[in-house]
Amino acid sequence: MSPQVAIRPDEAVFIEIGKSRKLFSEETIRRRLMLLARRFGLNIQIAVAESAAHALTLARVCPGKAPPGSGELPHTVSIHALFDFSDPFQALEPECRREIEAIITALETLGIRTIGEFMSLPSRGLASRFGKKGLELMSRLKGRSEPPWPRFYPAELISEEADTECFDLESLSFVLKGLIDRAMARLRGRAERAALVRVGVEFEKWSTIENHVREWKIALPIPQGAAVGLLPIVQEYLGFDMGRAALPAPVQKLIFEVLETAPGRGAQRDFFSKQEEESEVLDSLVGRLVQKLGDKQVFKARPVERYAPEGAYVREHDFELEVGESLFVGRRPTRLLSNPEPIENRGSVLAHSRFRKEWHPLRWEGPERLCGEWWSHSFSRDYYRVATAEGEMLWVYSDLQPGADRPSIFLHGYFD
Repeated sequence: MSPQVAIRPDEAVFIEIGKSRKLFSEETIRRRLMLLARRFGLNIQIAVAESAAHALTLARVCPGKAPPGSGELPHTVSIHALFDFSDPFQALEPECRREIEAIITALETLGIRTIGEFMSLPSRGLASRFGKKGLELMSRLKGRSEPPWPRFYPAELISEEADTECFDLESLSFVLKGLIDRAMARLRGRAERAALVRVGVEFEKWSTIENHVREWKIALPIPQGAAVGLLPIVQEYLGFDMGRAALPAPVQKLIFEVLETAPGRGAQRDFFSKQEEESEVLDSLVGRLVQKLGDKQVFKARPVERYAPEGAYVREHDFELEVGESLFVGRRPTRLLSNPEPIENRGSVLAHSRFRKEWHPLRWEGPERLCGEWWSHSFSRDYYRVATAEGEMLWVYSDLQPGADRPSIFLHGYFD
């Protein structure tokens, strides 16, 4: 549908459809994208405009309803949308952000608070007042120029295959181990683990069989990072399926692919401790139990005092979360304030009275509960990642102070 695609991490996907307008109307493209998003369970906002910055701003200022079909930017949009017109494809560098903040502050001092008021300024005085950046922003607002699109490279598919001659599961497993070893080595180089794998076989072209290809997709309840943990799961899965439907002919080609991955921090082998090896074996055991019993039947339990021994436990959470805790690296801000700053939540605006600054939240992600230890200064905070219309990603938390009617909001950091 499009020869050009760009991604703004964790926020937006840009698709250049100028060359497709003779094949599809804008409404047809919009409906197809909405259908595709619904299939993946995504709640998205689509905007069509003449530039990436205009489309991003339209999608942000028109949540919950279709943006104007003309793709024109409403003149009532806040002046803080200038952040997106500097570079819609990525978060701004601190130096560039400070430069645009200075321009916005100067405009607000002059009483200019919307895009329409900024565009009504004469172009001749922009350079003397706001410098080169002011002229560049005006040019992009009026559609005279556009930043270059970054090149998009799809993620490389990890696939290993081998020409072989196998007749049963034992011979398949022997060849499969080498393929899994190579695939896991490539994943370790990326600090990733396999979460969904595919095993495919091609049979010899016998005239007695109709389908010469068979494949198995195996979703791993715990991401695997080594062949010692993954191979037993694959063997058990294939063995169960082949017990119901045997191989109709000898296998002449074997394919192993990693379809989905999860973050996984690598570690050097410790000669004085077998903890890493034991962790891989435990991951494999849990994965095999889930394959046998079901994903809701394997969980972490805490003993409690009850008269009935079969009910003397409390289900805490899925075992998957407990094992994954050592692999998960929480998203933390790149700029952390030494002391959290109190801010006011005025519904559609977050305001910092001391800095005289306001943010317009677009999306709240969280909460993530962080607590202090009882022997030190105890606290209990719910942290959120807040995407704002100004282009900044904030790290804020709510803290219910003793005697307060509602939680107080504090700014603790920024994501660059």
